Amino acid sequence: MDLLELVKTTFIDLMGQIKAIWDLLPDNPDVIWSGWGIAVVSASLAVIGFVCSKLCACLRKPKAASVSLDASELLDENVLTIDKYKEHLLEQHGNYFLEKQKREEIERKLANLEESYQEKLRLLEESQEKLLLLAGKLPKEQLAEAEERLAQGDTELAEQLFDRVAAEAGQTVAEALLQSGRLAEDRLDYSKALRNYAGAADLAPSNPTYLLAAGIMAWKMGDYQRAKEWLEHLLAIREQEGKEDIELALALNELGLVYEYQGCYKKAEPIYKRALEVAEKTLGKEHLHVAAVLNNLARLYVTQSRYEKAVPLYQRSLVIKENKLGKDHPYVTNTLGNLANLYRVQGRYDEAEPLYNSSLKIREEKLGKKHPDVANSLDSIALLYCEQGRYNRAEPLYKRSLEISEETLGKDHPNVAVTLNNLAELYRKQRRYEEADPLYKQSLEISEKALGKDHPSVATTLNNLASLYESQGRYGEAKSLYKRSLEIFEKKLGKDHPSTATILNNLAGLYRTQNRYEKAEPLYLRALAILNAKFPNGHPDIGMIQENYKKMKEMMKAQWAGQLPFPPQATPGLPGKATDTVTE
Repeated sequence: MDLLELVKTTFIDLMGQIKAIWDLLPDNPDVIWSGWGIAVVSASLAVIGFVCSKLCACLRKPKAASVSLDASELLDENVLTIDKYKEHLLEQHGNYFLEKQKREEIERKLANLEESYQEKLRLLEESQEKLLLLAGKLPKEQLAEAEERLAQGDTELAEQLFDRVAAEAGQTVAEALLQSGRLAEDRLDYSKALRNYAGAADLAPSNPTYLLAAGIMAWKMGDYQRAKEWLEHLLAIREQEGKEDIELALALNELGLVYEYQGCYKKAEPIYKRALEVAEKTLGKEHLHVAAVLNNLARLYVTQSRYEKAVPLYQRSLVIKENKLGKDHPYVTNTLGNLANLYRVQGRYDEAEPLYNSSLKIREEKLGKKHPDVANSLDSIALLYCEQGRYNRAEPLYKRSLEISEETLGKDHPNVAVTLNNLAELYRKQRRYEEADPLYKQSLEISEKALGKDHPSVATTLNNLASLYESQGRYGEAKSLYKRSLEIFEKKLGKDHPSTATILNNLAGLYRTQNRYEKAEPLYLRALAILNAKFPNGHPDIGMIQENYKKMKEMMKAQWAGQLPFPPQATPGLPGKATDTVTE
């Protein structure tokens, strides 16, 4: 028996078996959906695949080159009534969509076996062409075996090889996205960098390098939720592996930043401490990454007004950086700026200003005048000028900072909200209320969207907007915002934090303006107690609150004496200090 006759005979035998199964179905229709109907479909597909494979094998062999197959003859010898199959299938079940697709494919193939064969042949030829393109990417032996099996109509090995190369190609694409993202980040195109890093992380979700890059850039772009997801996934991988390395230390540090910027300070501190422990253990105590974690932990302590713990960490971080990089390296400026912030919040303006200016000069020279870090420096110096009443010098710095941040980070970034708040506060102090109001509201909208409605940055803007309303005589609105701001600060920073004292003073001032001294006095006293405890060597805000309290006592004394002049306006509310904090 020649090969063609074997194919023909096999086809007829199998079709006879299928028909025998079919003949059983009318007597017991329930079995259609208990497996028999699907068996018919599967068997039919197997027939077609078998016949096509044999036909392809015939054509590949020179001895069989002259053999032809009459598809219609085969069908005449074994008739399968597709219409009958369709009728019974529809009667047995209404929800047949998946099986309908399979059945129609069988029907198409049976209706024109020659066309099915040609389709199979085209696929095999295309597969052979594509396999040739993989030369050099696969072992020669595997490639040769795949070609031989394709010639016999067997596609299994070729499919496995294509899957393997596809997986490797995915890794290649992910690596290309990472490198492209780094180039985009270098030219400050953070949006593209984040897209590429995210793409790499999606393609290779178990690769720590891609997860870390995506997490860091998401944090820079203010997308804290996605940053948290990538970083926590990376940590879970490392915990499962039981591996402590530089990537674990970096991920812990970045996750600490995410928690801190979300206002979750109690979560951030142990994460930073763990990051410091891993970094010192794996890299040594004088490594630059150790300096970075020290800087961030110190800044967290400043935010919590734990200044005595922050100073030695800043100093140690600064020494490491200067020893490793020199005093004029941009990386050194991060700690310089943060140390200046510490001096500023302590009212040590003469010590803060030269550090700010030095940091700005280095950043402009080394990073360029349009870098986000330059914007941070400008914002900090402007804030210092505002606290000193040097408004004319502060305004152009705020505007330049805002322009840089919007251009490099986007108009919805939290840093933009900080600068908008600070510029609005400047306008409020200058009684430019119509200019201040929309900036406060824009800042509030960005902060609530990016950080959540109970974040300290939101509380800062609420306080400042309340002060604006108070200045305009809108006391009911001001009181509501002051109380909401106070609630957030007490919850997030604590009841003895300097920012809490700021709100207490401002709410007391509102009550004083309304001649409600009995409500104002305990708030003034509580604010002074907080600041005196935090700043035993004195602070400018202490003197301002003492002056407000003194004026209130004078008014109370005058009232008791029967003299009832209209209560004077209290010293304008203290601004919430939305400030630059440089992170690493």
